[in-house]
Amino acid sequence: MPKREVRTEEWAGAGAEILQGMGFLFSWNAELTTFYARRFQQYWSLPFRLAQCVRPEDVQSLQEDFLQRLAADYRNEAARLSRIVGGPGEASPASTDAAEAAYAARLNDAQRDAAMIIEQAKAQAERIVESAEKRTARPTRTRKAQTRKRA
Repeated sequence: MPKREVRTEEWAGAGAEILQGMGFLFSWNAELTTFYARRFQQYWSLPFRLAQCVRPEDVQSLQEDFLQRLAADYRNEAARLSRIVGGPGEASPASTDAAEAAYAARLNDAQRDAAMIIEQAKAQAERIVESAEKRTARPTRTRKAQTRKRA
């Protein structure tokens, strides 16, 4: 394939456009990275917070708080990303409606995922409690041996 000769006049004004595009990509990726880091911290702290729950009401309250925070975080992040892109005022109403519907669907999926994670964590916590209760209910070998030696 023959090489195409690049004329400098074709690229004369491209430097500013390239820099603008790179700036956009940097801002977008930096914002998403920060957002994901914050969300992952919340996901990772959830099992520890669940372990501190004493009553079923505590778990329910934790779940409600987690889901409300999740929804608020995603709403806020959508607004931040919208500002990076140029704000919602620059989009047509039809594309805004479609974007909002797609966002709502993704948010619902995230909420379902979060609810599943919480349910899994609750089940794991129950298994841990049951296991601990079983261990305290049956005597260990050491206790049996000590009982025999005393007799």
